[in-house]
Amino acid sequence: MATLTKRVQVLLDPFQYQRLDEIARQRNRSVGALIREAIDRVYLQNAMAERLEAVRALAAMKLPVAGWEQMERESVEEITRGGDDKQPRSTYPLGRPTL
Repeated sequence: MATLTKRVQVLLDPFQYQRLDEIARQRNRSVGALIREAIDRVYLQNAMAERLEAVRALAAMKLPVAGWEQMERESVEEITRGGDDKQPRSTYPLGRPTL
């Protein structure tokens, strides 16, 4: 769970609060936790689905990838030289990918 650092004040009528409090007690949760879950489900679920789809699309790409030893060596070399953008960032064992 992410660290909660932002505070929001929401005014509810007595019925809304009473009902949320009942539900929270039944589920052994806080009213705040119920509200955060509702926000995630109603307003943020599409954002999560879009991120998941982006990850799936990236995972499905057929890009050339070097072996672990070569990728580690290239990473160390880049860190050592300070990430100079004039130097190539990696070598492609199967040739440069086409877009």
